[in-house]
Amino acid sequence: MEREEGGFGAVLRAHRSRAGLTQRELASRSGVSLRAIRYLEQNRVARPRRDSLRRLAEALELPGAVAAAWACGDFRLPPDQLSIGVLGPLTVTRDGVPLDLGPAKQRCLFALLALRAGEVVDRAEIIDVLWGDRPPASCSNLVHTYVSGLRKVLEPERGGPFAPALHSSYGGYRLDAADLDLARFDDLARRARASRFAEPQVALELFAQALREWRGPVLAGLPPNLRAHPVALAVSSRRLATAFDYADTALAAGEGARAVGELQELAGEEPWHEGLSARLMLALAASGQQAAALALFAGVRQRLADELGVEPGAELRAAHLRVVRGELGCGGAAPAQLPADADGFAGRAGYLARLDEFAPATVLHGRAGVGKSALAVHWAHRVRVRFPDGQLYVNLRGYTRDPVRPLDVLTRFLRALGVPPDGVPAELEEAAHLYRARLANRAVLVVLDNAGSSEQVRPLLPGTATCVVTSRDRLSAGPGTRRIRLDVLEWAEAQRLLAGMLGEERLAAEPAAVRELVTACDQLPLALRLAGANLLAAPGSGVAAYNAAVRAHGRLREPGDRCDAVRSAFDLSYARLDPRARRLFRLLSLVPADFPGPAAVALLGDAGGRRVLTRLVSANLVAEPLTGRFRLHDLLRGYAAERAVEEEGEAALEAALSRLREDGLGEPEIKPEPVRDAGLVHWHQVR
Repeated sequence: MEREEGGFGAVLRAHRSRAGLTQRELASRSGVSLRAIRYLEQNRVARPRRDSLRRLAEALELPGAVAAAWACGDFRLPPDQLSIGVLGPLTVTRDGVPLDLGPAKQRCLFALLALRAGEVVDRAEIIDVLWGDRPPASCSNLVHTYVSGLRKVLEPERGGPFAPALHSSYGGYRLDAADLDLARFDDLARRARASRFAEPQVALELFAQALREWRGPVLAGLPPNLRAHPVALAVSSRRLATAFDYADTALAAGEGARAVGELQELAGEEPWHEGLSARLMLALAASGQQAAALALFAGVRQRLADELGVEPGAELRAAHLRVVRGELGCGGAAPAQLPADADGFAGRAGYLARLDEFAPATVLHGRAGVGKSALAVHWAHRVRVRFPDGQLYVNLRGYTRDPVRPLDVLTRFLRALGVPPDGVPAELEEAAHLYRARLANRAVLVVLDNAGSSEQVRPLLPGTATCVVTSRDRLSAGPGTRRIRLDVLEWAEAQRLLAGMLGEERLAAEPAAVRELVTACDQLPLALRLAGANLLAAPGSGVAAYNAAVRAHGRLREPGDRCDAVRSAFDLSYARLDPRARRLFRLLSLVPADFPGPAAVALLGDAGGRRVLTRLVSANLVAEPLTGRFRLHDLLRGYAAERAVEEEGEAALEAALSRLREDGLGEPEIKPEPVRDAGLVHWHQVR
């Protein structure tokens, strides 16, 4: 029986796996870019182009009826497709019929490979999971025996109709799983988060679908050492985070009752998680069950006292207070200003643990491009459930020529906290007093990003609320400030970042070239992301070839040459843009670091500017932290300004500024003036 699960991504993965093709091989055969195939398999393309579908079907040698069905939007998994479930007891079926995976250790080996589907799991990790610190002398032979046994189950007719699912590769094994419940869950949760603010009802349905993929704890019924594997624990944490996002979205939309069932099920499995209990209390109260919410608090409080001798934490107490006062919040009353989390965030476990200590004020400092903003925003998303009264965020643009004034920030924050426009004080000191009074006894997180000086930060410190500041300097934010210096990525973290963009297989094919690239990028996240984007745009090019292209530009020099580390990635990213995209990138140096989409239309002078802006986002040269709002990193903005000085005439720049003013997107009487600073040229605005 054919199934219709997982969208077109699962269908394409299934047919590609059955044909025995890698993504790169399919791209070469079809003429569809590797990046497009990756996006299609991740369901990141809402409406696949008919021409692309036709070319993919032909490359996969599919019957004409299948290609015609694809053109009509009818996407179905092929028959005889393996279906794997790890979100609960381990299940493996083919066409609805359960498969017997054999003895216990053979099942455990399959479960480990399924958790890491698509990745190579080395033999050392397999041996550690199966036998711990006392493996038998014959462990390597036993692993080979188990793999052979699994292949007989998964591919009963070698060379027959079943595509190879289990591959030997680079000292380990890789399982290809086109129909995997974990992949469906991750895809649905990602799509839900992307739409939660713009389309909350759509997000709620996607969150619900994602959570319905779970049938119980990860790999329930298998040995504890496997269920306690870091990958299994990480998957479990994703379920909890998704349930919290579901509850937050439901409460903000005034539909807290929708989340009660999911939270109650999780509460039975996580009885000590106070954040979960807090969310369940609010959802119960929002659904009219205030007595049940208060009884839940009393039960948790008693259990904590009896078994641990502690009182409930701040988050649970804050939720209890909101229930008692009836301040449940609906319609988005609590501010939620965090920009989107960094895609493919890698590592930083030690820094995240230090931030988890929740000092009243923490300054994350380090050099440009080291990932301060990404870390702060990622951590804020990670812990936002502990701040049910909201999250405030501002990019202070402290190292640009137009830093944000503290009074402007306070005005924005006070409006977000419910102060009417005519109630916002015009004086800085009065506004700061009102701001701190509004935050008193509220669980609010404040993120002050890209601060340029202590003077810019001090009026914005929230007093009793938690605050994280990012800066290139070791700022003092008053008594009790904790400072954390952020260094470059560790080697393993840098490689994981690249692997998340390019795939483990591509990196494993050229280990020496990858080491050279990481060294050349000085392990800086900004440079590595740009290099990864350049490689994604050239799927037929290897890492060694990319390094050679960088050397041809004269930019790949000694390790630690920090200016060239970033500049080399900038040069190659800029060089591969088409002329219109290059011009828009140059002209973006004229607008503030944060700007709306229509600015691109005004700068280029035609309606195609928005499409060109999308190309810059795809190239990782521009970010879109909030829907319709875009951002240019300070270093990229300086590089764009340098290019503007070299390649644009003053008349062209004045004309672009005039178009901005005409569309109401630019300050009046702005004069572009080049200023050299630390080897880069910056445009600043002179009023």
